[in-house]
Amino acid sequence: MYFFLSIIFLAVPACLAQLPGGLQEVHGLNASDPMVQFAVQAINSFYQKNGDNAARTLVNIVSAFTQVVQGELLHLNLTVTTGQQNELCVVKVWSRPWLPEPEGLKTSVDPVCTPLAQPTTKKPVLVGGERTIDLQSDEVKKALSFAVKTINNQTNSLYWKKYTGISKVTAQIVSGVSYRFYGVRLAPTDCVKSSIISDHCRVASNARSQQCDFKVWSQPWLKPAYKLTDLKCKNA
Repeated sequence: MYFFLSIIFLAVPACLAQLPGGLQEVHGLNASDPMVQFAVQAINSFYQKNGDNAARTLVNIVSAFTQVVQGELLHLNLTVTTGQQNELCVVKVWSRPWLPEPEGLKTSVDPVCTPLAQPTTKKPVLVGGERTIDLQSDEVKKALSFAVKTINNQTNSLYWKKYTGISKVTAQIVSGVSYRFYGVRLAPTDCVKSSIISDHCRVASNARSQQCDFKVWSQPWLKPAYKLTDLKCKNA
């Protein structure tokens, strides 16, 4: 009995070293690491399937975290370049070496890349640092659409509000991407909330607009993938 209990107590520290689901930061990864190379290939394959044939190459590894989820799930935040544009990419590489290919090494969700407004290889994006990004990128549009819908749902108003302008957007790497929106102008439309809001909804005459600042946290591997925080609005 004493021998059996000794085995149990000896095993406990090894289990606590990395609990299932817990994130641990990874240091020392470089471009030659097989999982990093696979991540870059996955980014290119995903965009090629969607009609974007620009070859993306790695600029730098912004951050890396590992997670025990029926194998190893490597959370990578990478800066890549097409030669014309730098992009900030979130990739999740799932390694289960006991399974045959392609299940043994795959991405758990589709890669998400956001164009950087001022690409440069001399000043890499740092973890926690904010960078101004392109207002017209698909990911910014999705995050903004989510925010406007959430604000509408939280507002006690008979009419839908519509986005009419924006001052600036920044991105920050925080276990995903945190988009910070500045000076988003929202105006009431002539569409009541009992109807579906669309591009045909017009800004109401003599409408009293609001100007809002907020953050949208994007974690595409979660459901829901977006979260609205730090909402502050004032009359424009």
